[in-house]
Amino acid sequence: MNFLFPSVYFADYAIEVPVSKTISVESITFKDVNGETVTLPGDQYSIDVNTVPARIVPANGGTWPYINSYSPGSIEIIFKAGEWDADTVPVSVKQAMLLLIGHWYTNREAVTDKAITTLPLAVDALLERWVNYG
Repeated sequence: MNFLFPSVYFADYAIEVPVSKTISVESITFKDVNGETVTLPGDQYSIDVNTVPARIVPANGGTWPYINSYSPGSIEIIFKAGEWDADTVPVSVKQAMLLLIGHWYTNREAVTDKAITTLPLAVDALLERWVNYG
């Protein structure tokens, strides 16, 4: 027998992280009804990093805190995403970055009368294996 409860639950209560390859949630802060900034304890929510997009839901049996009214920027979620940190970036990605930075340095004008050209072809070749189309 198939149960649809988890997908219905997640659809109503989940916060979707709009970045692929989410690794973890560092913190969730919000403004309470008095306008005070409150950090939500990590045991009050869980994150499913195996889905794209990743989903953050209240802990079992819990709910999201009540916010008196919505105002832009009243909730802040700090998360880690990506495959590498600064020490583990592949050499080919670093080389592609250096080529792009060199290209941008040479062509740093906001406006030009030169014909528009494509980026150096080596950049595409260096990054080809790391492109994620999904």
